[in-house]
Amino acid sequence: MVSPLKNKCINENCRVVASGHHIYSDLAGEAVLLDLNAGIYHGLQGSGGAIWRQLQKPVTIAEIVDAVCEEFDVSSADCRPDVIAFLEQLAENDLLEVQRENAAAPAAVA
Repeated sequence: MVSPLKNKCINENCRVVASGHHIYSDLAGEAVLLDLNAGIYHGLQGSGGAIWRQLQKPVTIAEIVDAVCEEFDVSSADCRPDVIAFLEQLAENDLLEVQRENAAAPAAVA
């Protein structure tokens, strides 16, 4: 099976963001989301929840890896493969949008 990220993202500088068809809440450190298209509930704890919180705005894979390394005190060499595997699972479940590498982040609204 071909990785959804490998088809869309060449390196860690591409931007990824949570898809817009879910309801999300952070409950006692657990990211709880409901996929409105599939009607499936997901509960994400630990690093999965930390990654999901990062995905609420367009962010690079490298930025996600850095944030997870800082929060969980792990090396990027240990963290990167796990982050990418998790992002691939999100993409396979249509919970992740991958933007072009040169896509700019949207301007902040005051």
